[in-house]
Amino acid sequence: MKEEIAKRVQQAIAESDLSMSEIGRRLGISPQSVRAWKIGKAMPSIGRLADLARATGKSLAWIQGADVSVDQVEDDDNNVSIPLFNASASAGPGSIPFDGDQIVKLVVVDKQWVRMNVNCTSTRNLSLITASGDSMDPTLRDGDVLFVDTGVTTFRSDSIYVARVNGELFVKRFQKLPNGRLMMISDNEKYRSFELSPDDEIDLIGRVCFHWAAERI
Repeated sequence: MKEEIAKRVQQAIAESDLSMSEIGRRLGISPQSVRAWKIGKAMPSIGRLADLARATGKSLAWIQGADVSVDQVEDDDNNVSIPLFNASASAGPGSIPFDGDQIVKLVVVDKQWVRMNVNCTSTRNLSLITASGDSMDPTLRDGDVLFVDTGVTTFRSDSIYVARVNGELFVKRFQKLPNGRLMMISDNEKYRSFELSPDDEIDLIGRVCFHWAAERI
């Protein structure tokens, strides 16, 4: 799957008629990073894949390996298709990295329901992943399906995000402190909160804007 995604990233860049400098400018990264993607030396994160899809006019699901149209198209009048991934964001000690190569399928959701319930930058920026662990109880529970808005590219105060911290994937509440650093907070009082240092590697995947609760019946 990684090889297929690498090919589609390269195709998206090549067919965009944009220079690597222009793509880098639109994504807020260096042309060297874009070149590394183009020649297959590096792989964008899920957040960067979403940015690349928007910049090149391609379908995010297509870039991530789904058997769908290559072009970025509007959903129909009644439904929106959201990519579901088999990665789990840890509401606990940390999970495996989420590299954007683990798409399972497209989940079709009623568009009117999304508009009424999901506060996102665009339905095109939505991805679905699963919460794992209990450190975000009672807000999020183990097994909840998270709607992640990958169009959110900066941390806002007191919101829940999916982010990779030092190579591990977390779903946590992040707050920006007066000193400019970030506090990573667990809603479950049994777990400690941590102030992240400038040495920590932080890659924001997106903001959690809705969740489907996993409940036993």
